[in-house]
Amino acid sequence: MTRAKSILSLAIAGCLLAACGDKTGSTATAPAGPATTGAAAQDGPLTVVLKSVRQVEGVGRPYSIEEASEGGTLVVLDYSVTNSSATPVAAWRMPVIKLVDGSGTAHDTDLGRTMSYQQQDDVADRPSGDLSPGSTVEDAAVFNVPKAGFDPATWSARIGEQKVPLAGSIGKPVKAG
Repeated sequence: MTRAKSILSLAIAGCLLAACGDKTGSTATAPAGPATTGAAAQDGPLTVVLKSVRQVEGVGRPYSIEEASEGGTLVVLDYSVTNSSATPVAAWRMPVIKLVDGSGTAHDTDLGRTMSYQQQDDVADRPSGDLSPGSTVEDAAVFNVPKAGFDPATWSARIGEQKVPLAGSIGKPVKAG
């Protein structure tokens, strides 16, 4: 990835938050709870589909793994974004995704760890320009949250203004409210 793409990806990552699969360089732990993915939300002209949710111990390339903070866990949300409109959507317009715990506290994406995760060899580059009508891109967001409190059965992703439960929602499109 070029330096310009890395900088642009960091800027775009600030507009996003999502996670899945066992990526090269990450050390996965057993998934907590019955998280399944497939749920989607409509955020304006964009349809966001959660592909997977998983906990990992670290993200990044083998020589520069970033680990969770002490007492924390990294939660990776993998998702796709489809432009369902008839006009291009600017990359900066990608939806903001937050992780919401059972008590309603919203957790922002960890931009540094998200960038490390996205730079792993098997993670596709984020779009650096407009998303054409009908086009779909894969993306991810990494969250550093308290390990003791993370439970995908009670947590949700907030995509734009819509809350999508992590448990039982992966891969199912849902109209954002």
